[in-house]
Amino acid sequence: MVRRRHPLILLCGFPPFYEEELPALFDQILKGRYDFPSPWWDAISADAKDLVRRMLTVDPKKRITAAEVLQHKWISSASGVVIDTSNLKKLQATRKLKKAGAKLMALNRLKNMNLAAK
Repeated sequence: MVRRRHPLILLCGFPPFYEEELPALFDQILKGRYDFPSPWWDAISADAKDLVRRMLTVDPKKRITAAEVLQHKWISSASGVVIDTSNLKKLQATRKLKKAGAKLMALNRLKNMNLAAK
């Protein structure tokens, strides 16, 4: 199975949009509200940020196409560039920790339900 990673996750280690509540998250996505927070984006080139902005353009008529992505300066000049995967490893570790926490909370709820039923 091939897993696809969003380019932002590969560049900085986390998704472009984040909110605790789903309605706020959807609002952020629909309105295209994002930023390049420091220190995670400090080492990312201006060309990479330009590509990200073009890919996250809300209006599909103005958004960059897949063919244009392949022709973008950052992509076409990226031969031999090594991508730092430490951010991706941190993201994966965070996801595993969240899953483990969710399992623990679910087990505690089941345990409490079982005790209440007695």
